[in-house]
Amino acid sequence: MITKHHATELVLKWLLNAEREMNAFGSALPGYSEKEHLHLVIVESETEEHDFGWVFYWTSREYLETNEIRYALGGNAPLIVDRRDGSIHPTGTARLTSEYVDDYKRHRA
Repeated sequence: MITKHHATELVLKWLLNAEREMNAFGSALPGYSEKEHLHLVIVESETEEHDFGWVFYWTSREYLETNEIRYALGGNAPLIVDRRDGSIHPTGTARLTSEYVDDYKRHRA
């Protein structure tokens, strides 16, 4: 079993990898080269604890600090971390998070 602290560290590592990929992504769109790099962070106040583990919500630090839409992310689905083994399970954005959580509970081995 892992602690919330360890789960948080795992998510931060996951976010760092996602951040590197996101900021390295190239594009032929005009003005893309001037695009600011964003930094991904956990929205601590939204973290949920469940019997199976935790649900972590995340966004860009820039959006969290300024609330400016230009820093908002799309597709930043919450992450489920299983307390048994520290496995990370991205959810989705098409349904309510509670539905993904219920699905995870039902299908958890």
